[in-house]
Amino acid sequence: MADNDDDAATAGADASEDGTSSGGTRRLGAKRALLVCSVVFGAVGVVAVVSSQEEHDPAEVEGTATTATALRPEGWTEIDEPEGLEPLALSDQPAWGAEDGPVPEPSGLVVSGDAVVLAEARMRGYVIADAASGEERWRLTFGEPLPELDGADAGPRLSDLADVDMYRSPLPVTRSGSGVVAVDYERTRCSEGCPTFLTTVEVGIAAFSLEDGELAWKAPYDFPPVEEGGAVPLVRDVTAGGSTVVASVEEPDEAGVVLPRLQLVAYDAADGSLRWKVGGFAPIVVTADVVVAQRDGDGDDPFLVAFDAETGRQLWSRGGEDISYFLHAAVGQVAVLGVFDRELGSSTVAVDVTTGDELVDLGPTGHCATDGETLVACGVDGPEPGTQRIATFHLQDGATGVSAEPFPEGTSVVGLLDGRIVVGDDDQATTVDRSGAAVSALPGAFHSASDTYAVFGCRPVPEPDCSGYSVHRLD
Repeated sequence: MADNDDDAATAGADASEDGTSSGGTRRLGAKRALLVCSVVFGAVGVVAVVSSQEEHDPAEVEGTATTATALRPEGWTEIDEPEGLEPLALSDQPAWGAEDGPVPEPSGLVVSGDAVVLAEARMRGYVIADAASGEERWRLTFGEPLPELDGADAGPRLSDLADVDMYRSPLPVTRSGSGVVAVDYERTRCSEGCPTFLTTVEVGIAAFSLEDGELAWKAPYDFPPVEEGGAVPLVRDVTAGGSTVVASVEEPDEAGVVLPRLQLVAYDAADGSLRWKVGGFAPIVVTADVVVAQRDGDGDDPFLVAFDAETGRQLWSRGGEDISYFLHAAVGQVAVLGVFDRELGSSTVAVDVTTGDELVDLGPTGHCATDGETLVACGVDGPEPGTQRIATFHLQDGATGVSAEPFPEGTSVVGLLDGRIVVGDDDQATTVDRSGAAVSALPGAFHSASDTYAVFGCRPVPEPDCSGYSVHRLD
């Protein structure tokens, strides 16, 4: 998805006022419930920051993150009473699926409002389908000319990617206005020996309407003319969230050699205008008008840095030589981070993505999910070897707890749907409450959801009776 933010994820950006609760944890004000997928469709790319033509020093961090009291789940209250949640209101029959949809075996899939964006196998392109009917609206094929860009090619380098994990590849979709799908493009001209030898004269980002495929804008990346055969910037890892589109750029040096040092550029998703850029970082996710990035390279500099998506101002940083981070999930104003400290070991923390302040320290965990508004849920070790229970932190009132019931062996926390925790594997999923009590079985593995539609499925191989995926309406 990143975040890539769909309708559900984007809605969490306007968080209400923060407060402080007992026990050293911080809470977020109450907000309406969302339907979200726990998997963040994030891409590791690049970051470059220029705001109002003013460059920012990446070493200058304007915000200072605070640390929550370590309330590890072993000291939390055990929740043993079922909460009495109703089963998820899903349509009995799927609206459509792999058998009658435009892409039988997608390598990535995201629901965004009333559209489903499917990445074709081996990332050959995108197909945008109507969520209600499965009818194809339009498609982009990487490496083929884009008529609206006067013969420019879309994402020629992406066509060479190896197979990626199904439903887990980054899909650059942003719900800004009517929504756009953003891709990198390359314009070439014939050189001597045409068509074997081509010279790149323009690279950049192009955004197309999610509704009808019309070109919304294009943003050429500025670089000086190069000699015949010289290196040009490589634009890749396009990621989108909320009102922002970001992309990685590898810039050549004066000798025309592409260096491994990365730049990230940020554009306004509405019109493609350049917002800012900064060197030395790789973007992870865009959420709540914040770009969370990791530093490109080693050293004792901060491992994670967050930038204001509109201005490029640095908000907070975390990590260093002995501490590294990875992202479990990020939705709305909340990011769940895995932490590895060489001295203290591993843990998981939830942070306010706008400030970097810790909301709760969950200790060592398995997979985690958040909806950015009501809960953070993580798998933690159970009382018996090989078992896992669910540790939860309530974002509205700061309440913590651990489920009395373990969840099934071989499964993990994979998401939240309308306040219900989803546990499952690659083929099946079940909703449970905070006590671990089962609420209802789902039609398959949980992949993605918006306010009105959700996608479930299983891997088409080696399961002989697996239909791949199915799209259901959320009633």
